[in-house]
Amino acid sequence: MLNRVKRFADKTPFSLTTPNPQEYTLFNQAILYGVLIEPYFTKIHIKHLHAIIIDGYKLFLSLLVGIVNELYGKLVNSGKEQLIWVTKEMIDVSATRIDSLLVCLMRQIVGGDFSNGNLWLCFELVSLCLSKWDCLLQEKPVVLTSALYTFLRLLADHCRVSNNLKPMMLRQMEIEFFVKMLRDQFQLCLKIGRDLFHVPF
Repeated sequence: MLNRVKRFADKTPFSLTTPNPQEYTLFNQAILYGVLIEPYFTKIHIKHLHAIIIDGYKLFLSLLVGIVNELYGKLVNSGKEQLIWVTKEMIDVSATRIDSLLVCLMRQIVGGDFSNGNLWLCFELVSLCLSKWDCLLQEKPVVLTSALYTFLRLLADHCRVSNNLKPMMLRQMEIEFFVKMLRDQFQLCLKIGRDLFHVPF
């Protein structure tokens, strides 16, 4: 299977004719493979994806969700960076199931874990929520509610740390997100219930 995916990844540009279901699956797998392992060709791979998409990115997002749920911990750092990059791209095109992907990524953050990898993922996701605020609010506001719940839990951990620069910087971003939610989207905040009032500052 991997060899077939590689062969499809090397066939560029793709035909503009509508592929059959098997070809379409292979195209999506090949493009995802290319995105994750060939960062220097990422923009080309994404252009190919846009050219062949026929299902609102549903299959591609399903593949991404599978990667996050089953393989995230095994990915090398460059693969994780590419995963965040392509997630942002999928937000920009309002891909089907983007909310599922974002929630799955948030679930990869481990509370009480101050390792570089865990702090990096938390930083990337809170940055993403702030930078893609308008798009998420318009298309998938439930993601912002999930993010609020996630970052409030993490904020409690980060507020207990005073001698580590990374959690301290992250704490400021989490507070910024929390304040923005309270100020601009209080109705979304209410959806997390009593957890909203367990603010550690």
